[in-house]
Amino acid sequence: PIEFGRQVPTEILITPDGRTAYVTGLSGGDIYPISTATNTMKKPIRAGQGPGGYDQMAITPNGKTLYDVSFNTKGGGPSYVIPISTATNSPERRIKIQSADVEQLVMNPDGRTVYAIAQSRAGTEIIPIATATNTPEKPVSFGGNAALAITPNGQRLYLVKYSIKTATSGVIPFATATNTPAKQI
Repeated sequence: PIEFGRQVPTEILITPDGRTAYVTGLSGGDIYPISTATNTMKKPIRAGQGPGGYDQMAITPNGKTLYDVSFNTKGGGPSYVIPISTATNSPERRIKIQSADVEQLVMNPDGRTVYAIAQSRAGTEIIPIATATNTPEKPVSFGGNAALAITPNGQRLYLVKYSIKTATSGVIPFATATNTPAKQI
């Protein structure tokens, strides 16, 4: 087995070509690249915000850019989405997300947009980020907590929305072309 020492692995993502597995570590925001051909770990990528961070990842369909998000579980955002070149395993300029708690990243199958889902004081926000410029677009807000999935053609996101306070839930279709939600199911 591959040892992580004191780190606690929390997520694994494999590149589209299958050559590298990226594993995140709960204890410090590091990402561990592992060669799938030799099952050996390469030098860790320091991408997180330090102890207490929890990572989520997404990768472009061409496998050139890995996106990592890390936030401080003790609160006090903002969060940052960190693009990482998979050719060099080097972090690029961090993308600042005003919401304190980014919980999930979803990559559009066309590779043009990565969607960050975040919890803010207003509820859930979906923040589209253009991968060509790594620029966040205007967030779309929803009440309650949520999780995302995207259709294979990339035309719709589906937001599973729930509220513990009101004991209600539903699914909201979200048009990616216009970044607008449809009527809740």
